[in-house]
Amino acid sequence: EVEAIELKFTELGALGTCMSGSGPTVFGLFTDGNDAIEACEYFLDHGYENRAYVTKFHQPASKCMNYADI
Repeated sequence: EVEAIELKFTELGALGTCMSGSGPTVFGLFTDGNDAIEACEYFLDHGYENRAYVTKFHQPASKCMNYADI
């Protein structure tokens, strides 16, 4: 099932996919937020109700470049 989920993420535009540790989380990395939302909606509509989410990366400002440069 993990391979099928990773393949679907790729088909939906993910740059890469991974499973966290030994599971149960499989995630896709997107550069386009709209693609991420579409992927989430796909999984919500295909058996993963209440188990699909879109999130953003968070890195404290002290560890980042100047936000104006991003």
